[in-house]
Amino acid sequence: MKKAQSMPLNVIIIAAIVVIVLVVLIVIFSGGIGKFGEDINTQQKGIPCSGSYTIGSSDYPLISRKGECAQYEVQVYGNYDSYKKGEICCRSTLAR
Repeated sequence: MKKAQSMPLNVIIIAAIVVIVLVVLIVIFSGGIGKFGEDINTQQKGIPCSGSYTIGSSDYPLISRKGECAQYEVQVYGNYDSYKKGEICCRSTLAR
């Protein structure tokens, strides 16, 4: 009778680990890619330059300005649908 040939145990264990890692990577990237697609759609549609911008627990008003931001304001970069020619979106540096 011939001896049956079998794969060494360490090859089987390594293959199982590789399969688990691949499954985890697929789950991570499928969720991450879906979120990335949502962010792209939001940027293409644009958001209004109004309301407030939250940093931590403080709200900072958003203001649409022509030319440049006023004193105590900084420019907020993004795809804002309320832009008109020469307008920028500014955020107050003073919390409400």
